[in-house]
Amino acid sequence: MTENRLSLSGEPCETLDSLVDALPDGELASPLRSTVPLIAYWDRPEARLAQLTELIGVPCPADPHFHFEFPVPVRRGTGKPSFTDLMVLGDGQVIGIEAKYLEPPYESVSTWLGDPPQPNRREVLLGWLEMIGAVTGETLEIEQVHDVTYQLVHRVASACAGDAFDRSVVYLVFSEDHRGYYEDQIRKFRGLLGTGGELKLFLVFVPFSGSKTYNELVSRWGSGERSLAAEVRPLLQERQDFTFAAPLVADL
Repeated sequence: MTENRLSLSGEPCETLDSLVDALPDGELASPLRSTVPLIAYWDRPEARLAQLTELIGVPCPADPHFHFEFPVPVRRGTGKPSFTDLMVLGDGQVIGIEAKYLEPPYESVSTWLGDPPQPNRREVLLGWLEMIGAVTGETLEIEQVHDVTYQLVHRVASACAGDAFDRSVVYLVFSEDHRGYYEDQIRKFRGLLGTGGELKLFLVFVPFSGSKTYNELVSRWGSGERSLAAEVRPLLQERQDFTFAAPLVADL
């Protein structure tokens, strides 16, 4: 990986090891955070990208840049940026990758908006929907996405930022837990985006298993320890503690 083709939260990293060094302790405090299998899976970014793009049937970007925790600011109202777990950019292509492991379902748009809906949150949501509409040509109303996970909306919107001729969003799930939930959400939102193909959504499952050392950390977490970053970080740098099954694209 050459310089400036890898970054974390907008800051360049020369190598994956330096990126792992730069991760805040909070991101690695638990071995069950999706950050852990995500980083381990992308230990050889170019090879993984070639495999993934072939699997989902999109072109593999030439000269790709790999941006972990890629920030995209809100376009209306005020609020925090959306941080896509991994955004791959290259030659007019965007591939946004959202990693999931054992997280429970996130809140829906209607829950996030509140009852009654908070005016600023409505503005923020409208900004995300306008970004999506500018790419797909579909005008989405708030009522149409009430039952969609709010995080899914702004992750898809993030892939619509900037100029590109090909855009994809991939939910990369490292467990079969909540499979039905992810299938329902991706299917539902994809159905709202039209059929023009300007923006594609995929759901890919990659179950993984950990080494004895990793599993011991999981047990320690289960026993109540809550600060395991000092033990988790070396596992990601050694790259020998994770085994991934063949990826499977969900038939939606």
